[in-house]
Formats: sequence, C-alpha cells, structure tokens
Amino acid sequence: AAPDIIEYRLRVARAAQTGARLDFLARERLAKEFMELAGLIHDVTRRNAFIGDVAAQLDLSEAQLRRLVHLRPTTAPPSAPVSATPTMTVRREEEFLRVLLEDDAFVSEARAALTAEDFEEPLHQRMFATLAERTAAGIRATSPSDLGPDPEQIARWSLILSRPFEPAGAERIFADGMKAFRHRQDQADRPRIKEMIAAAERSGDTDTASRLLEQFNRSWRSEE
Repeated sequence: AAPDIIEYRLRVARAAQTGARLDFLARERLAKEFMELAGLIHDVTRRNAFIGDVAAQLDLSEAQLRRLVHLRPTTAPPSAPVSATPTMTVRREEEFLRVLLEDDAFVSEARAALTAEDFEEPLHQRMFATLAERTAAGIRATSPSDLGPDPEQIARWSLILSRPFEPAGAERIFADGMKAFRHRQDQADRPRIKEMIAAAERSGDTDTASRLLEQFNRSWRSEE
C-alpha cells in the first residue's frame, strides 16, 4: 500500500478536478512534490520503495517519473556580465553557417527542418533567412557581398570566412549542428506537448494521449 501521505495528496488532487484520473499536468505537480519528500528519506531501500509507490499511484513508470522531476523549474541564475567573447552557442552557430556555404544540399536540408528563429543570435537569424532565400532562388554565394546588402551581415560573413576551415569536417559539423537544433526544438516544445497530453486525457482521448506521451518520452530518451 502507498504511504498515507501519497494517498492523502492524491485524494486532495482528485477532489480539485473533474474525473477520477488525474491529468498529466496534475501528475507532474504531484511527482515533483513526492520526489522532494523522497529526498528526505536517507535509507536507500526505503527511498526506492517510496519512489516505486509514487510511480505506481501516478500511473507512471519510474523512468517517466524521473524525467518529469528533471523538468522541475529552478530559480533563475543571476544575469551573466556582458562579454565581447562569443558564447559557445554563438560560435557553433557561426560554424554551422560556414558549413552551409560549402554545399547547397546542406542549405536545402536545413531549410526543411529549421526556421530562422531556431538560431539564438538575431543576426544569425537574418543571415540564415537570407542564405536560404538566395539558395532557393538559385543564387550561389561566392563572397560575403553575394549574401545581401546588409552591412552587418556582410561583416559577420567576412569574419566567419576569415577563420581557418577544413572542408573535410563539413559533414560532421553539419550533423552536429542539426542535432543541437533538434534538441533545442524538443526542449521548447515540451511544455506545449504536456498541455496537449493533459487536454487529451481530460477529454478521454486515450489514443492521442498515449501518442503524445510517447513523443514526450522519446525526446528525453534521445538525450540519455
């Protein structure tokens, strides 16, 4: 039997919503609460048993339970001081843009999977949009000035092209970049998917809820 605290909190949660089964968002809130309690149990055997009871009562596997808890929000860190040194993300975006100049096939594949907003740096957003538009129009860039009249874009392209580059590594850089963008897309999409799971469960659409839950779990498994 589940500990009294689990049964009590489940009764309170069920009383606060319609339907006997708690929706996904309600189960997530309880999972976070219960896992905080689990952290206070020092005996490993008792703690694991408690976590197993929580998972069973919330109709989740222990892996799903731990994934939900991993989403727990934390207090925002203090703002980092402004630095003239590009962040790792910005530098990787620059490497990715450099690779796109190597082969129009890279641009076509990126256009099919990404939007300009997937880039973190606003200037890179404009650069990707310009490159994608010109490639789609059949315009092949041979110099920074071929990539549009925007002086800021031309200056950044000139900087990127001034750095050492080994064409043999282009495919690896492109593949790594696409993987990083997909990861960022998955992270941004998770809150929306959770809302959709909860809505499907509340409406009784179990097929849609199961499909979305598998999509949610798949995005986590890709990082494990």
